[in-house]
Amino acid sequence: MIGIVVDSNSQMSTELAARLGVTVVPLVVRVDGTDFREGVELGADAFYEYWTPDGAPKITTSQPSPGAFVEVYERLVAAGSTDILSVHMGAALSGTLNSARIASSAVPVPVRLVDTSTASFGVTCCAWAAVDAIADGATIEEAARVAELRA
Repeated sequence: MIGIVVDSNSQMSTELAARLGVTVVPLVVRVDGTDFREGVELGADAFYEYWTPDGAPKITTSQPSPGAFVEVYERLVAAGSTDILSVHMGAALSGTLNSARIASSAVPVPVRLVDTSTASFGVTCCAWAAVDAIADGATIEEAARVAELRA
């Protein structure tokens, strides 16, 4: 079984992730000095509540830690994944792919990383194409290539 992972920058909805069998690793969003895991502790509605007529909050983002990826990869292995396809925003845009790369050496199954060279919903499109390819019988390398071509 091939486990599929994206990061929350992909903007993949909880519903779509569940339907596709994709696991989402949250980025960290800092709002006025408080850290939240995107999509877990801070959704879009809650995010916009920080905006007031008096001004915008101070917002920064940070890549998931390698430990966050290890946790997700280990969960997938425990659930039976023999390979993991990890599809992320471009390395030129964020350190997220590097965190995934560091984490990949800490799990007992092969992790194939895909640098989509894009961000946001483009990452979802790449992962979705890979999921469809796997459903049609593709190997992890074939699915990774499909995701890379979609980018």
